[in-house]
Amino acid sequence: MMTRRSALLSLGGLVSLPGFALAAAKEFWDEKDPSQWSKEEIERMLNQSPWAKPASISYNTAVPGFGPGVIGRRSGVATINRNGGVTTDGTEGKLEFQAVIRWESSRAIRAAEKMKLDQEPDAYVLAAIGDFPAGDAEETGAGHEQREAMLREFTKLERHGAPTIYLERTQSIAGGLRFYFSRLEPITASNKEIAFSTKMGPLEMKAKFPLKDMLYRGKLEL
Repeated sequence: MMTRRSALLSLGGLVSLPGFALAAAKEFWDEKDPSQWSKEEIERMLNQSPWAKPASISYNTAVPGFGPGVIGRRSGVATINRNGGVTTDGTEGKLEFQAVIRWESSRAIRAAEKMKLDQEPDAYVLAAIGDFPAGDAEETGAGHEQREAMLREFTKLERHGAPTIYLERTQSIAGGLRFYFSRLEPITASNKEIAFSTKMGPLEMKAKFPLKDMLYRGKLEL
């Protein structure tokens, strides 16, 4: 009696099935030196790779203190102003923001951004890049302190089977915000998945990173 396995063997199917071919193929970051990465490969690394995930963003209109132009309604078009506020065109629809969360302390992202690789960062560094209100880099005083306190309270890395790592500090960068987390309690492969989350006023931003995928040249890179 011929089984499915024997039929595949007789046809050479085990070596020609697409699933097996894909499993055997290596990603460009493991096969090529970073100096040989194409523009398209760099874009993929920075925007849709194991170290760069599109964020899930929700907008909570119930958060107080963000102005009558935002609270209580949605808009099809939103403009983020210098102070991190949002003005709208008054049309009905859904207010949406987009962002990518990048694990910037990893060698993979640093290679794509052509940063120095000879020194390990002393913190886990993630960046949120996108069209969301990240605040004013020149802001000082009570407003700045309130914003930073909220970020420290709600920005975290959740580890499977281990304590949560909370934010230490932030840095405003072009197009977004950079987040720094302590490495004193290291993330290991046994944690399986890291869930990043933060709140910026009425915005809540989340992204998940399966650690099994975050191998760069055979090593877990964070």
